[in-house]
Amino acid sequence: MENNKIRENTKRVGASTHPTLAKLTKSIFQVVCMVFLLNACQKTKPEIDRSPTCVPDKPVNWGEIYSQYMHKKFEKYVDEIWDADEWNNRNEPDWGLHDNIYDKSCKIIRPFWDKPKLGSKSCLPWKIKTYDTIDKVVEWRKTGKISVTFEHLVDEHWQGEAFDPRVENPFKPEWYNRDMDFAVIIRSGHWTNFYPKDCCQFITFDEMKQEIINRNRGEWKYDDKEQQYKNLYFRKTLAWVIDEDVGIHDNEEDINLLRYPLGTELPSNYEYKNYLNKKGYLIYKAMNNCGHATDFHIDIDLNE
Repeated sequence: MENNKIRENTKRVGASTHPTLAKLTKSIFQVVCMVFLLNACQKTKPEIDRSPTCVPDKPVNWGEIYSQYMHKKFEKYVDEIWDADEWNNRNEPDWGLHDNIYDKSCKIIRPFWDKPKLGSKSCLPWKIKTYDTIDKVVEWRKTGKISVTFEHLVDEHWQGEAFDPRVENPFKPEWYNRDMDFAVIIRSGHWTNFYPKDCCQFITFDEMKQEIINRNRGEWKYDDKEQQYKNLYFRKTLAWVIDEDVGIHDNEEDINLLRYPLGTELPSNYEYKNYLNKKGYLIYKAMNNCGHATDFHIDIDLNE
């Protein structure tokens, strides 16, 4: 009699657990299949041909490549705010970058139930039409005008217009080989970067060569690359760092050196006491005829 009860209870337990076990087994099987399919897709995904000899299947639209590249470039700047904010909250909550830049400048709003949002335009890229070259920026700084915040500078003094690259792309395809209609200024952590209107273009090898010769007083040291890259475009990127150490030196504002007119004697604890805001970089990246960046590039330091 007792044995019969045990068998009966065992059947009930088995009956109640088998469906759950079946569901669990099915879920595990689905996950395994999904991983297998993803791996299979990754393995079959064609690799990008970055060789300088790549032959395209169809004509390349350089205007579209330029427009998408510029769009992604500045979209990445904004995306990095969330990455840096998340890292800072997790690793260095008292580091200062979080308090002085992301909270006070970007005014990040962190709702419990949603993704962080920007409460300020300061951390968005700005289109600048009035001061669209580094020389115009330097001339403005000689006027002695004072700005108290980054947004005050780019909005009131420079008549800029903020744009959100996550929702719009202001870079026209027809600009791929000529100047844009504006410069772009963007905050990046403790720095502020300025991209003049001629910052980003696809130029020919001969154009690049002439630019480098003019800048280096006649010096050209890439004769060994000429035969291989002679008929390719080069992606030119020119940028200037026009503010540094933002949020440092117990400064809670979101501009630092840009607050001072050129020639001002900076406080003794400043590293760049005679800083003229002409520090930047120029990069030429070879693009193959398929529209992909190759491994060959020329980097030029523009510290002046």
